[in-house]
Amino acid sequence: MEVSIEPILSPVASNIRQILKLTISLVLPGLLSGCGVIGGAALSGAVMGIGMAPDRSPLPPKILCTAEDSMGLKYYNGTPHMHLLYDNCALGYVETYRADHLTSSTVYVSCLQADGVPAGSPSCAYVAPELDPLYLGE
Repeated sequence: MEVSIEPILSPVASNIRQILKLTISLVLPGLLSGCGVIGGAALSGAVMGIGMAPDRSPLPPKILCTAEDSMGLKYYNGTPHMHLLYDNCALGYVETYRADHLTSSTVYVSCLQADGVPAGSPSCAYVAPELDPLYLGE
C-alpha cells in the first residue's frame, strides 16, 4: 500500500492558494517596474544634471567693509579668503559676527591690537538689516 506525502487540501484552500499566486504574480511585477521607473528617472536626471552643469570657477570673496581695526567679508565655499583677513589684521583677529549659508559665509572680524585685545568698537561692525515695517509675521 502506497502512502502519499502530499497533503490533501480542501477545494476552498486550494482556490485561496491559487488566488494568492495570481495576485502576487500580477502585483509584484507592477510594483517592481514602478520602482524601477522611478529609480531610473532619478538616476538619469542626476546624470543629466551633472553633464549639463556649467563648469564655473568659484566666485571671488567680496569685501563688505574694511578699516584699520576691523573687516567684513563674504566668501564662497571653496575660495581662498584667509589671506584677506591676515593682510588686514596682521596681529590676528576675533570674529564678531558669522553667518554660514549653503554656498557662502559672511564674517565680520575685529583686529587684535598690539596688546592682544580686540578693538573696543570696531569701525566695520555688523549692522542687522532693518525689518520691513509692512511685515507683520504670522
